[in-house]
Amino acid sequence: MTGRIDIWFSPACNSKFARNGRNGYGEGPPLDTQDPDYSIPVTAPSLIITDRMETIGQVGLYAQNQSKITDHWVLSVGGRQAWIDHTNFDRLGDAGSYDQKDHAFTGNVGIGYLFDNGLTPYASYAESFTTNIGPTQSGDALPPSLGKQYEVGVKYEPTFFPGFITASLFDLRKTNVPTAAANPVTRSRPEKSAIAAWRSRPTPTGLPASE
Repeated sequence: MTGRIDIWFSPACNSKFARNGRNGYGEGPPLDTQDPDYSIPVTAPSLIITDRMETIGQVGLYAQNQSKITDHWVLSVGGRQAWIDHTNFDRLGDAGSYDQKDHAFTGNVGIGYLFDNGLTPYASYAESFTTNIGPTQSGDALPPSLGKQYEVGVKYEPTFFPGFITASLFDLRKTNVPTAAANPVTRSRPEKSAIAAWRSRPTPTGLPASE
C-alpha cells in the first residue's frame, strides 16, 4: 500500500563566540540603604582568583528532515556537526593555559502517528553536545558535556480549544557536568572542578527526579 509522502528539508549553519576575563573578591564601600549614594568610588578587589583571556569559537552545520507519509505517519530525522576551538591564556600562571579543540556529531530522530481524532502517540531520541567555559581547579580544560534523551508520549489536539495536551515519559542523561568546588574564594583557580554525571526521569508524582 502506497500513498503521498511530503518531505521538508532544512539545512543551516551557525557560529558562536564567547570570551571570559578577570574575577576577584574584595570589601566594598558602605552603602546607606535608606539614602543610597551610587557615586561612591569602588576600589578594585585585592584578591584576584582568575585573570585569564578565554575564548570559545564554535561553528556548526546541521540539517533537519521531516516527512509525512500517507497523512498519518510523521518521521523526523536531524543531525548536527560542531567544531569548537577553546583557548585559555592564564595571566596568573602558564600552568592554566591551554588550547583545546573538540568536535562531535549529534543526531535526533522521532516518529509519530496522527490519528483522525487528534491523538498522536510518538517516540523520540536526541543527543546534545555543549562546551563548558572555564578550567578545572588543576588548570585543565573542562571537557564538553554530552547528553542523551529518550522520550515516548502522546499528544492530543482537541477541537474545543486551540492548543495541545501532552503526556510523556522521558529519560534524560548528561555526562561531564561541571560541579562547584569547596571554598572557591581561597583558591587561585576557578570554582568549577569536579565532573559528574546527571540523569533525570519522571517520578510517580509526575515531577522530574535527578540522580
